[in-house]
Amino acid sequence: MRLPVSASLSMLCVVLSAASSSVACPSGKAVSPDTAGNCCWPQQAWSASRKLCVGTPACPAGLTVKGEDCVVSCEPGREVSADTQGHCCWPQQVWSSSRNQCVGIPRCPAGLEAQGEACAAPAPAPAVVAPPPPPPPPPAAVAPPPPPVPPPPSDAPPPPPPPPLPDAPRAEAPPAPSPVAPAVPSAAPTTPGFHYEKQRIKGLIIPGAVMLGVGYLLSLLVELGAVGWYSAYPENKCWGYVANWAWVPLIGPAVAIDGQKNYHRGERGNLACTDEPTYPVGVAVAVFDTILQVAGLGLLVTGLVVKRDVQVENEPAPTAAKEEGVRWHVSLGGPGNVGLTFALTGW
Repeated sequence: MRLPVSASLSMLCVVLSAASSSVACPSGKAVSPDTAGNCCWPQQAWSASRKLCVGTPACPAGLTVKGEDCVVSCEPGREVSADTQGHCCWPQQVWSSSRNQCVGIPRCPAGLEAQGEACAAPAPAPAVVAPPPPPPPPPAAVAPPPPPVPPPPSDAPPPPPPPPLPDAPRAEAPPAPSPVAPAVPSAAPTTPGFHYEKQRIKGLIIPGAVMLGVGYLLSLLVELGAVGWYSAYPENKCWGYVANWAWVPLIGPAVAIDGQKNYHRGERGNLACTDEPTYPVGVAVAVFDTILQVAGLGLLVTGLVVKRDVQVENEPAPTAAKEEGVRWHVSLGGPGNVGLTFALTGW
């Protein structure tokens, strides 16, 4: 026997209402026609595809909205986690049902410190009390003033005159200053019979003069060779340019080599000067000659300008004035024998 459709719907509603009344929901949640028999917060509906309650809930007293859920309102620093059973505890704590409180050493937020199983503000540091200052010293005893001297009687004799002052000693002339010894460097040893003098550095003058002279002599030899070759082959502009510059001190060799970039040999195919087989040899000679002259000039100038302290032996006191200059002497011998000599004195 089939029941009418209206009777079937009425029976289904009765079954659903009975089932909804039999479902036990957590505190604050309830079953409504929109929840399909599931416990949701007020003003929420059940999502069959997501299998959860959706919508902004109307949370009961003591709870606050957090997304689509109602959570306990905790004071700053406390939180609700899976271990707190809905209670507000400090981080890393759990809820103890037997003790009815949060237990465990908490992880306190900034500004608080763990004190047992709670977080509290740190105790202020005790104030440092300065010790009292020492008492001032007692005042020094003041000596009583001397008693007044009574005036002499009018008939007393006058006091004797003061004794004469002794003659002041005559000021003697200061002794003559001793001759000042030559300045001696503080770090140099003193040797009797010697003194120090400022002298030029011969160890730099001689090598510098030799290097400069040898370098310039090499330039003159190259200059003579270039002049001779250019005289024999006037069309060779390479050696002609060398002959114009090689004799110049210091810069002559470098200029003579560098300037050949713009010239040609002028013979045998008009080859460029820089393509000559002997051009690399000329470059090496010019570099060596320039370094030799510049280094020699630097040593020579340094040796002439810079002076150092040298210990020399004291000379005996001169018996007569030393004659300096050039002395000429003419000697006449026999017939046809006349001599002229000169000597440098005082050098």
